Amino acid sequence: MDFMKGEIRGRETREIIIIDEAMIKNRVFVSIPIAGKPIKLPFPNYVDYFIMKVVSARASDIRDIASPICENGIPENLVERVKQVLPYQEIFLIKLGERIIPEIRRKTFLNSWRGIFGTIKYDEKDKKKVIIELEELIKSKNNFLS
Repeated sequence: MDFMKGEIRGRETREIIIIDEAMIKNRVFVSIPIAGKPIKLPFPNYVDYFIMKVVSARASDIRDIASPICENGIPENLVERVKQVLPYQEIFLIKLGERIIPEIRRKTFLNSWRGIFGTIKYDEKDKKKVIIELEELIKSKNNFLS
């Protein structure tokens, strides 16, 4: 994804996320060590992060989506936020149904998911939980489309 003035753009024409005042206001600063020194970096809040990851939908993004869903569920105010920051809201549902859920269903996903986070924590039950939550989002598609 590319950051441009006022928006984030994906590779496809309709993959646009508007950077609005709420996104800036609700970001959090996290201190991470770089070269032994703490550096504060801004990160989007959970719902904005989730939307960005869904629209991007690369393999690494899909793993990054699965873990927070497993741990925290679907972000609150997701539908409202999608309507605020996605000019083409159907992209969100298309990415879920055509890219993200099929990738999570793959036999190799669980090992990839564990490997990227260096854990054996996640199992088939967690994988199914994530799929069910995402399928529920797709079933509520009328809520997403203005």
